[in-house]
Amino acid sequence: MPRTLLSLFALAGLTAPALADVPPPPGVREKAYAEQIVAAGYACAEPVTYKALTGKRARELEEQGLYPFRVTCKGGKSYLVANPPRLRPWVRPSGDVPVKPRPSPVVEPMR
Repeated sequence: MPRTLLSLFALAGLTAPALADVPPPPGVREKAYAEQIVAAGYACAEPVTYKALTGKRARELEEQGLYPFRVTCKGGKSYLVANPPRLRPWVRPSGDVPVKPRPSPVVEPMR
């Protein structure tokens, strides 16, 4: 009996991280970026496309702990959208580890 319980606990511990690595269904990120742009006060019609941003501004945002993307809305208008990493609820620092505040997301029109 103890071996069975131990096996179940081991199996349960392995499935949680595996489930976390499943990418979102197609279109979810695009919709989230469009909603984020609209929430920032800009017009953005779906569908949108996105790609990682490179260059000086991208490096500045990465140094702040943000992931920058160039998001292009239907009609051709482009925006810089940078978000902090996702919070992983199963990874919590212990009480003695200082926790840095999460940076705020950034949405800027691009030329």
